[in-house]
Amino acid sequence: MAVCTSGGWGADQNDQKAFEWYRMAAELGHERAQVSLGSLYYGGGNGGNIEQDFEQAAKWFTMAAERGNDLGEFLLGKMYAKGEFVEQNYEEAVKWFKKSAEQGNSYGQAALGQMYITGDGIEQNLKEAARWLRRASEEGNKRAQTILGSMYIEGSGVEQNFEEAFKWLRKSAELGNPEGQYLLSHMYLNGVGVKKDDDESLKWLVRSVEGGNAEARKYFEGLLENAARS
Repeated sequence: MAVCTSGGWGADQNDQKAFEWYRMAAELGHERAQVSLGSLYYGGGNGGNIEQDFEQAAKWFTMAAERGNDLGEFLLGKMYAKGEFVEQNYEEAVKWFKKSAEQGNSYGQAALGQMYITGDGIEQNLKEAARWLRRASEEGNKRAQTILGSMYIEGSGVEQNFEEAFKWLRKSAELGNPEGQYLLSHMYLNGVGVKKDDDESLKWLVRSVEGGNAEARKYFEGLLENAARS
């Protein structure tokens, strides 16, 4: 009932009622409601009726995570990784990311993969990073696809393979990841892993700029300046 009330007809009038339903369901132990309620507190929402409150977010994410909710586990791990309300603790973040990842949550898998890359809270292991990032990528996680593509370009944790890099960056780019779009643009520009194509390169560069990628914008502005001088 909460979902219907908050997401459609007359939503402005019913936002508070939806919030009340979420709270009631959460207090009764409904895991999805606990995650939804925590998310409202985490970002501030409900038509502006809820102020951002990391303490409440951590409370509800913890309750959901302790019940084994994979999304709750990931979100709680994220708060530990960032030190939001809870004291920053990478080991605790890894613990919850791993629980989420092992249940098949692509966000948890991507986060765990990144922790294996940085070595925060766990021994650095690029092969393990690639393994978890691949699992997340296969589930359509565009952030994981971008990182995995980069690893194939560099030969980091995997054997260098430009065709594989292109495959994952193309998927990421098509899902709208600005970093993936920028990297894909350069693959087309240089003919790495794919036939050189200046038109495709420019297309993906522009999309990356439109998506807010600062590196792409700087590169694009450089192209414009060079064109103006010639």
